[in-house]
Amino acid sequence: MKKNIFPARSQSVQDFFTDAPSLDKVLVVPLDYAKKSHTVQFCRGSGQLLLNKPLTVYNTPEGLEYFHHRIDKIIKRYHIKKQHVLIVSEEPPSYLVNFIHASRMNKFIWARVNPCEAKKYRDTLRASSDTIDLTGIAGAAINRRAVMVEQFDRLYSNLKQAARARRKLVITETAFKNRIHDSVDLLFPGFLSEGDSGLVPFSDACLWLMEEGFSPIKIKRMRLETLVRNYRKQRVNKPEEKAAKLKHFASTVLGAPPELTQYRQKSLGSKVEMLRQVQKAISLEESEMARYLVQTPAFYITSIPGVGVVLASHIVAELGNPVHWLPTPNLLSYAGVVPRTKQTGGKDKEPSRGVLPYDCNHILKDYLMQAAMHVGTTLQKSLREIGIDAAHTLYSYYQQVLNRDGHSRIATAKKLLKIMRRLINEQRIYLPEVWLDTNHTVSSEDNIAYHQTMIKTLTLKWSKYDLSEIPDEANLLLKEKSAITELAEYIKNK
Repeated sequence: MKKNIFPARSQSVQDFFTDAPSLDKVLVVPLDYAKKSHTVQFCRGSGQLLLNKPLTVYNTPEGLEYFHHRIDKIIKRYHIKKQHVLIVSEEPPSYLVNFIHASRMNKFIWARVNPCEAKKYRDTLRASSDTIDLTGIAGAAINRRAVMVEQFDRLYSNLKQAARARRKLVITETAFKNRIHDSVDLLFPGFLSEGDSGLVPFSDACLWLMEEGFSPIKIKRMRLETLVRNYRKQRVNKPEEKAAKLKHFASTVLGAPPELTQYRQKSLGSKVEMLRQVQKAISLEESEMARYLVQTPAFYITSIPGVGVVLASHIVAELGNPVHWLPTPNLLSYAGVVPRTKQTGGKDKEPSRGVLPYDCNHILKDYLMQAAMHVGTTLQKSLREIGIDAAHTLYSYYQQVLNRDGHSRIATAKKLLKIMRRLINEQRIYLPEVWLDTNHTVSSEDNIAYHQTMIKTLTLKWSKYDLSEIPDEANLLLKEKSAITELAEYIKNK
């Protein structure tokens, strides 16, 4: 049974208000941020405004000192304790992080509200100003629609920054590829089709050919031996065959108008150079994501077939530290994979189910749905290697929902999130469902063989990322390898 009407996600704010002697002894400080200066108001927990007009606080050390000085004057005047002061803003951007950190070092409590929630509590929805925004932020906090700003965490905070940066870079990479397609369609139509040219689009060999003076004439004039030699350097499979195929294809396409060729070639070369730099930046961000993920219990998520390091990192980055995860139904709602429901006419009437919510974490939903599709279409080699001819749990569930024409990705996403939570809490590798049955007995030989094959799979998944300089005691991949090796030796010598 619920103890109050406020949602579970805001219980920390509810506890903050409950600990105060009365709402008049709570000071809520809504802050509307900007890069150079912030707008601040003071009000009681009951909603009474204490300033005739908002303050302007500069985003500097002097501005922070002035901000704290004004708070101290207010709490002395109204006999409010410092632990009953709540500073609230919308989701903090990067330029507010230092301000919040310095303020929290002075023992002030910060909370954040979702901009959509703050908008609901404005005086008007027809206009927006700093003063109107402040009333919305304060109203959301007073109505317990805020959450506390978590302590900045080296692993999860940096993981989220790296994941968000990678996502933006991938969008940029796609934009450059689209522009390259436009130039190639004029200079050498069909070159970016693997079936025609024999090259994987945007592979190293493909980019090498496009970087300077790209045209069918260039390919026709190039010696076959030169093309084969460079293909070998770029590690192209069957270089002789594919080089001959490309030269033949170059003789069958229409050339570009001479008036447009020179400019397009230069433009294409610059785009190829930019694409390489973007891909290098993406690789760097992915390595950083892997370095942070391998030091957290979320590492075990990568033992699920179909879930790689990048997908796991993006999902955990959005969910944050598992210690602070909300109950699973709340997480599913936050991820936007639970349809809206509406029920009228009493509890006996069947509720109507609507569409998936729009006000959710779209980034989390995107990667969670991708992961659901991958796990539902990827078989587990580890089971077959130890002689178990069966599909793993998530694969079977995905196919089962798919066969009955259900929403396979949504259903699997829900189950996947539950299993992810279980793996993190228990800090173990993904196991066959039948092995989790207490009535089922697994021999020690099968158990060791399964874990050994899983370690090989995990090693392969993580092999492309640089995990050097991470202490051995913090690297969960090394710890799992060591634990399995020691267990295998113990059973062997038993």
